[in-house]
Amino acid sequence: MLGYLGDVSIFSFGELYLNNERYLIGTEVKKVGIHHLQILGVNDYHKELDFTILPYIEYNDGKEQKTFMDNSTFNTPIRIYSNAQLMMIDGEIYDSSIISKTGEFDLLLMGINNFQVKLKFIIAPTVQGVEDGVSYKSAKINVFGQALLNGSIVSGQFELKEPGTYKLELMLDEEVYKVINFTITSNTSEEPENISWFQEYFEYLFLIISIVGVVLILRKK
Repeated sequence: MLGYLGDVSIFSFGELYLNNERYLIGTEVKKVGIHHLQILGVNDYHKELDFTILPYIEYNDGKEQKTFMDNSTFNTPIRIYSNAQLMMIDGEIYDSSIISKTGEFDLLLMGINNFQVKLKFIIAPTVQGVEDGVSYKSAKINVFGQALLNGSIVSGQFELKEPGTYKLELMLDEEVYKVINFTITSNTSEEPENISWFQEYFEYLFLIISIVGVVLILRKK
């Protein structure tokens, strides 16, 4: 069966019937799906053939619009666009609204005469602000999706200042997708040991200078 991506116009001699309806030669065929063409001519000439108008499928991640590919993985919310007669995600009608939930999804595109295309894609959780095996004095973290931080559910933006060892588990469909271990160290600066010695030295020096100054003043009088 022939497949075409985009509109098709048919030119032929004789009478043409498309999907059992009279077809006007040169008219654009736009509907996605399987089309049945009949060509009738003199002396009982009869020919039949089927062809398919394939759907275009694109996605937009908020920055650019690209061709959607099967088994793609995305790290950001997306919208999917197509000229299919109907789109469904996980069995529910989809209208190109933004998909911001993480997980594995089944996309079904439908056309006339029982045409179907099934695709899969993943929207994976991500984290910004921390990396595995790195230490920080404090960390501003942004989790896209859902994660467990030392066993507690976290999502979105938050800041960590409390010193300690942390385990961040990014979750995908209630299973661990990625693990990031990091450390928040104490952000209290320690005073060098010799600072107090210098401080005492300058205090005594200032006292001596002050006494000398008083003596000089008294002598002038």
